[in-house]
Amino acid sequence: MRAYNLYAIFFILTAFLILNFLVLPQYQNWQTVSQRIGEIEKEAQSRSEYFQQIQEIAQDLKRNSLNLKKIENALPQNPSLPQLFYFIQKVNTETGLSFQKIGKIETKENPQTKIKETSVDIVLTGDYSALKNFLSKIETSARLIEVEKISFAFSKKEEVKKEEEKKKEKKEEEKKESPAFDFNLRIKVHHY
Repeated sequence: MRAYNLYAIFFILTAFLILNFLVLPQYQNWQTVSQRIGEIEKEAQSRSEYFQQIQEIAQDLKRNSLNLKKIENALPQNPSLPQLFYFIQKVNTETGLSFQKIGKIETKENPQTKIKETSVDIVLTGDYSALKNFLSKIETSARLIEVEKISFAFSKKEEVKKEEEKKKEKKEEEKKESPAFDFNLRIKVHHY
């Protein structure tokens, strides 16, 4: 029996040493590798979801490109005052007003929104209905344009015209024309 005990102790000790020095390190190595593989799979999955979200956002941007262009037109990067004056002149000719002069131009920045506001004083001459049409076209334009202030007075041309009419005594009735006014407008344009 003694030999059996020695063999048993030898086999148990050999098995313990094999487990301790060969199998257990390999098992621990396998555990760390499988844990690392799990982390890499999670990272790959999160990156895949991230890229999927980016693709969805890119598709949304493509679908809404027309709306984004409208926003870009409404809030341009720079005020482009010559372009603004060209637009105002074009609207003036369409509505029957005449562009007399440009006054003070100021630019202010809102620090919270980073949106800049450029205010421009302009003088237009024409009748009330032309001003009404001008304001409606400004309101419906793509750019964010506000009319802050309007003041008006009889046009100097109208005063000269009335004096000439007084001097001429005609018995014929002339067509009634709307009186011409000088409209002083302060227009505010928004931009980045």
